[in-house]
Amino acid sequence: QHLLLNTIHWSAGLEIPMDWQASSGVQNHWEIVDVPLQGKSADNGAGWYRCVVHLPQSWKEDGTLTLGQLDQESGIRKAFLNGTPLKSTTEKVWTIPKDAVVGDDFNLLVVQSQQGLRSAPSVDSSTAGKLLLAGRWQYHRSIDQDLSQIPLPAKFGGGADIVFSLADSLYVPRPLTRPGEFTPGIEGPACDVDGNVYAVNFAEQGTIGRVSPQGAGEVFVTLPEGSTGNGIRFLDRETFYVADYTGHNILKVNLDSRKVTVHAHNSAMNQPNDIAIMDDGTLFASDPNWPESTGQLWRIDPDGTTTLLAKDLGTANGIEVSPDGQTLYVNESAQRNIWAFTITPEKSLTSKRLLKKFDDFGFDGMRCDVDGNLYVTRYGKGTVVKLSPEGKILREIPVLGSRPSNLCFGGPDGRTIYVTEVESQRLVQFRVDRPGRAFVK
Repeated sequence: QHLLLNTIHWSAGLEIPMDWQASSGVQNHWEIVDVPLQGKSADNGAGWYRCVVHLPQSWKEDGTLTLGQLDQESGIRKAFLNGTPLKSTTEKVWTIPKDAVVGDDFNLLVVQSQQGLRSAPSVDSSTAGKLLLAGRWQYHRSIDQDLSQIPLPAKFGGGADIVFSLADSLYVPRPLTRPGEFTPGIEGPACDVDGNVYAVNFAEQGTIGRVSPQGAGEVFVTLPEGSTGNGIRFLDRETFYVADYTGHNILKVNLDSRKVTVHAHNSAMNQPNDIAIMDDGTLFASDPNWPESTGQLWRIDPDGTTTLLAKDLGTANGIEVSPDGQTLYVNESAQRNIWAFTITPEKSLTSKRLLKKFDDFGFDGMRCDVDGNLYVTRYGKGTVVKLSPEGKILREIPVLGSRPSNLCFGGPDGRTIYVTEVESQRLVQFRVDRPGRAFVK
């Protein structure tokens, strides 16, 4: 707990004041309580209570925000959001200044109660509704009855079980990992059946990291010398493939043994960048030549045989197979085109057609949901765009950074999208309405 309380609140930029860190053990006396207080915890008297709240950017921009409808018994004396004091009105409602809110991110709420929180507060938006703050809080019994020292603690923990957010809010981005846990080469996310997210270049180049659904990360494997990973795709519960762009390889990784082997190698590959997989294990790989703004497409058969399918593309980058296995989507980053090819029974490509062209910003990784909608990272714009199978823009989702490099579907129901974001070097997540193709397959 001491370590948690000394964690810097990275998302809101809060720091722990040194004067109270050094005071008589104050940082060691926080405990978990359930609000509203019940049972033995209802005996708690005057003290500080704190929780972490995820507030959508739309709540920050529209209408007014209040901390509201606290009953008289709770006796709230002071309230702070991210260290900014809140002002109460005669109706026992506390006004939340818009400039105190970090939109689409974590916010630290701290209140001082005379009698204990006998009822749960709520954050109320005049235009969007109410977020009830009933659940796990942290409590610190006040040792300073004059309130001359308020502990302004940092964010504690990253687990979703102690972050209040709108129930199953769709298309609301939130961080999964802290900034800087990955290198600027963060790429290629993919999920296993337990919900862990794998992405390349965790802590240092040439690694693959594994991040739990709660955001705890570790180096899962270090790739052989000379290899650097990019796109990742799972074959089954025990195996995933990695595009090794510096080694001109497609690597295979066993989840149980963590053994890394070469599945396919071809020195004619520029730099295998991203990969897509069919139901039978056949892979397609994009292969850009960035200096010349050209690209190629390869097929990698289950036995590792490589076949060049196309060599007249622009900077081929993101790549995906449709849910019915009949269409291959490929985007060109520099040219801002998204192409669709028909996959023949022999697994060659024909009937190239333009699905969508954009006038600004590049692309990177992309994935399909079970309905065939295509989610595409807009590198430089800081969004993921959702396209229909006909190329119509259905929605655009911000991802807390300007350089999203790739994405995947995961979570317990396949409806959580995880995004690798280069600017912050972290994983970002948001919920969607339908599961991903790869999750279902």
